[in-house]
Amino acid sequence: MNSPHEFLTARYAEEEKRETIYREIVARLTVVLGPIDPDASEIHAAHAAQIALTRTADRIAADVTAKREVLVHHRPATAEDTHEIGAHPSNDGRCSSCVASHDERGYCEQMDYPCPTIVAMLQPYTGHPDFDPARRVA
Repeated sequence: MNSPHEFLTARYAEEEKRETIYREIVARLTVVLGPIDPDASEIHAAHAAQIALTRTADRIAADVTAKREVLVHHRPATAEDTHEIGAHPSNDGRCSSCVASHDERGYCEQMDYPCPTIVAMLQPYTGHPDFDPARRVA
């Protein structure tokens, strides 16, 4: 079974494919219908679809970019991370961002991975065949 990070990365790649398909449909509609005339008094139903698909593709692109940025910050920590962030070396494999507590020496104890942020990001995919049921939030 894939790690949560690998699972989410694969889902985001699937979403990017959907974005590409929407943009291809918009390009074909533009060839057939021509560009949308912003001064037209009426918008043809196909032009409305063109606008909706463009907005959806833009939203998917922005959404995936934001989700990938979260993954950059919430991943299993490595030995290099623990040195860099001042965390105790026993934090290897814990979340690289989420701090559970600090000790008297100033060391951070990182939260277990997957952290609550990653677990929350997994939830929209509970119906996916590769989803790990152990990650489902009740």
